[in-house]
Parts: sequence; C-alpha cells; structure tokens
Amino acid sequence: MLVIGMCVLIGIALVGGAISALFGFASFASFEVAFLGVAFIILSSFLSVYRKVQSEQSLSNVMPEDSKAAEINSENLADSHNENEDNSKKSQGVSKFILGTQISFSFLRILGYIALTGGIWFLIKNALFSMQSFSIGLVLAILSLVGLGALKILKMANFKLDSIQWRIKK
Repeated sequence: MLVIGMCVLIGIALVGGAISALFGFASFASFEVAFLGVAFIILSSFLSVYRKVQSEQSLSNVMPEDSKAAEINSENLADSHNENEDNSKKSQGVSKFILGTQISFSFLRILGYIALTGGIWFLIKNALFSMQSFSIGLVLAILSLVGLGALKILKMANFKLDSIQWRIKK
C-alpha cells in the first residue's frame, strides 16, 4: 500500500507539474514547492506518530504479565478514590502534552518546514512566486494525502468486515 501511495503522490506531482508548466516556469516552481514541501511535512508527521506508536507497543509487549496485572490493579484502586481520579486526569493531560510536544518537534518535520520556508524564500527572491499555483499545490497535497489515508482506512475496514462475514458463514 505504501508503494502504491508513493506512486500516486509522484503521479499527482508530475501531472500537476506538467499542467502548471503550461502557465510558465513560475507556476511550475510554485506548484512543486508547495506540493512537495507540504507532502514532506505531512509524511514526516505521520512517520513520527507511527514511530511513537510502534515504540509504545513494543514497550507494552515487553512488560511482563505480572507487572501488567499489578498495574491494572493499581489503576483500579486509583479509580476508586476521587482524589486519585483528579491526579490521574492531570497526569493523563501532562502525558498527552508531552506526547504532542515530542511529535511536534520531530527532526524530519522541522526539516520539512525549513525546506518549505527556503523554497518560498527562493521563489519570492527570484520573482517566481505564483500565489495561485502555490495554493493549488498546497491544496492538492493535503487532499491527496488525506484521500490516501481514507482509502487505507476503508481498505482496513473492508478487510475486517470480510473476515467477520467469512467467520459467520462458516
């Protein structure tokens, strides 16, 4: 699925670039800077979240069963007390903030923002910036990546539904 998604993105970049090239080099450059810059930022954000989820799953798989049971028991005891509920909610909020901060400050994402900013700066400095083409590239990058994500979710949902129907028919 990843290979197909990358081929779709490259195809959209090539087709969009070819169409924008009909309007001149400035339109082509603006479209490509926007499309590739935003696509890189979104993909690096996804990669950061994916790595974080994978590391959390590997940590939960490494935890022995006895410590998992002890953790569940301690969580049940904490839930029974109102004071501990407030503390657990505060700690969940803090952990969500830390997770968001870790994801926001991923190296690749910051590198993507630097590259996009440098591309915009280059276009403006050389009088090549075309707002219309840049906006089209930006919107197409977002829509294509969201569309690919939605297709993947639908594919996973259909797979789960097919396996459930198959079990029922047996």
